[in-house]
Amino acid sequence: MKKISEEELYMDITRILTALCFKKKYTGYRYVRDAVRFAVQQEQCGGISKHIYPLIAKQNGISSAAVESGIRSAIHKAWKLSDSSTKQELFGVYGQPEQRTPSNSEFVYTIADKLACTGNINEFPKC
Repeated sequence: MKKISEEELYMDITRILTALCFKKKYTGYRYVRDAVRFAVQQEQCGGISKHIYPLIAKQNGISSAAVESGIRSAIHKAWKLSDSSTKQELFGVYGQPEQRTPSNSEFVYTIADKLACTGNINEFPKC
């Protein structure tokens, strides 16, 4: 597994979220970005509710429930707007038009796994 710098990680996550039509105005945008970053850095799967939400909540002075809700809302909005080929490239079967929106943990850990395994993500088309 290739280690990448904090700055490269931040840029790669931002590029992925932009490709998936996340808007910075979404309250959950920051939370999703932080959740993916924590998931990559912790190199562990599972425990998004017990480990990642509380970290983000503490940083932002809000509840874990507000973090979960913000992430869920941002994923749902962006998923409707994003291009199916980009979704399929990142999420495989979940990217197919007839499939449901991935859960928060599916979304976060899929992106984190790709970043942790490859060290970066190729350029995607803009929304």
